[in-house]
Amino acid sequence: TITSAAKGATVPLGGYRDPRPMVYSGLYPLDGSDYPLLRDALDESRRLIGGLQPTTLDEQGVIGAVEYLIAQHVGQNGLEIDFTHDLGELRLPSIVEATVFRIVQEALHNVLRHADTRRAAVTILRRDAEIILTIRDWGCGFSTEDRNHRRYGLRGMQERSRLLNGTIRIESAPGLGTLIEVSLPTDSTRRTR
Repeated sequence: TITSAAKGATVPLGGYRDPRPMVYSGLYPLDGSDYPLLRDALDESRRLIGGLQPTTLDEQGVIGAVEYLIAQHVGQNGLEIDFTHDLGELRLPSIVEATVFRIVQEALHNVLRHADTRRAAVTILRRDAEIILTIRDWGCGFSTEDRNHRRYGLRGMQERSRLLNGTIRIESAPGLGTLIEVSLPTDSTRRTR
């Protein structure tokens, strides 16, 4: 599995202190700077595997699942999250509900891990045949020109949106927080490429 591979890759690096590059399996040189990236990949894979399809999403729909997720972040991590929606009891196609949930989950994870703030807002609105999802934080922000290769979460959100023929807009600047706005068609059918 991906978790096992990432865990196995971190083992030689954990005790490695020699300043010279080491060759792992003869593929490429690794040094101590690779350890945090591998640790992050391992943590991320565990987190995603642990929440593959929450039963709350199946039983209560996307609103119930997002409310549960927010309650977890508030209770366990001390975040203050405002949540508004206009869906009522409306159920969306399961692929749309799963995509909305996963994007909210990743965005809140990013707030907790990177934003240096405890305040965020999540909004889910239905507009004609679209769902508009907005996640906002008032944290440290980042330069959108400097999206480095370690921002897997943002790339994952973009890919999830693209697969459902949706769009995503990410606005951020240092010191100004981050705004993520996703638009997904409610009649989404998954792209094959």
